[in-house]
Amino acid sequence: MKKVFPDKKSLIVLISAISVLSAALSFFFGCYLKSYPVATAVAIMTTVFSFVYLPLFFRRLSFRFSETELHISSGVFIHSEVSVKLSSVQYYSYIRIPAADRIGFNFIFFYVPGGRILLPFLKYHDAKEFLCSANTLSES
Repeated sequence: MKKVFPDKKSLIVLISAISVLSAALSFFFGCYLKSYPVATAVAIMTTVFSFVYLPLFFRRLSFRFSETELHISSGVFIHSEVSVKLSSVQYYSYIRIPAADRIGFNFIFFYVPGGRILLPFLKYHDAKEFLCSANTLSES
């Protein structure tokens, strides 16, 4: 069974994007709306989210897979584990952005009876490995 973690480069990109967005919103609320308490609250909430919650989320998120099973472990405050036999997967969707091999924005949705399972922020080669594993199982 192989254990895979989310790509750390995607965490850096997310923190950078949220920081830029937070600075822009704080500037907008502070300068144009003259609402400094709202600007301060937005800055504090996004900072806590970016620098506390996201790293904890990325540290606790992991995927384990073999030829027959997939286990997902996640959660910051409430820990959850999901196990699925790959034979029960009806179909899957692979989503990647143009620079996904460099920044780790690869997502795989596995559609199973009763819902779907998301594998977020995978490294490019890990996503390809998951897809090869799913393809060989669906062909047999």
